[in-house]
This record gives sequence, structure tokens and C-alpha cells, in this order.
Amino acid sequence: MDLSWWHALDPAWQDIFRKTLGYDLASWGDHVPSLDELAALATATHVNAAHSSITSLAPLGALSKLTVVDFGDCTQLTRYDGLPPSVESLSFHWTEMTDLTWVDALPNLKRVACDMPLQSRINRRISANRRKRQ
Repeated sequence: MDLSWWHALDPAWQDIFRKTLGYDLASWGDHVPSLDELAALATATHVNAAHSSITSLAPLGALSKLTVVDFGDCTQLTRYDGLPPSVESLSFHWTEMTDLTWVDALPNLKRVACDMPLQSRINRRISANRRKRQ
């Protein structure tokens, strides 16, 4: 990660990542992280993107240690691919999701919290993926 990566991010993602780094958006809304902060962000394990205006999860692909993601109530989200394979837990209530093929790229996924009937469809897909890997 470098500053060109940061500047290419959608402003909604910049705000999410500022919060992940511990910044209060009211005081630090325009803060550009240092290279050290970007290095710390690259190893973040949790990201809360809930209630944001993101349209894609692709920026999360740069976080190699990410295990927990919440992107609930992201009504503009249309692209779900791009999550790193390290993800173990997802929460995404109130999203407009129909295609679940992106779940296949998450070999470590263990827990999903979402709306029914997606919950059962995803659980079946996770189980099928586990059987394939055995």
C-alpha cells in the first residue's frame, strides 16, 4: 500500500479506513495516513463498513490479515468480490445480494450473519466448499 493507493480510493472507503485506524471523522475527516499508518492498515483484522455508501468490496483485498468484515445496510453495494481469502466472518444484513459465487473464494469463511433466506444458501455453499477441499 502506498499513497497512490490511498488517493485512488473512493471517499467512502477513505472514511472507513480512517475509522479503522482509530481517527474520529469529525476531527480528522481529511487526514491522509502516513506510510506507517498504511502499513498498519494492511494488517488490520476487522473492518466495519456498515451503513456506508460503498459500491464494491475490492479495496479490502489489500488487507491480507482481514478476518472480520461488516458491510450491512450498504444499499449501493453491487460488487462483492475482492475480499481476501483470510476472511472468517461476515455480516451483511440489508443488502441487495443475489449472486453468491464470491463466497467460493473465501476458503476460511466460518461465520456469516445475514438475512434469511441468504443465510441457508450461504451455509450450504460453505459446506460444499469445505467438502471439495477435503
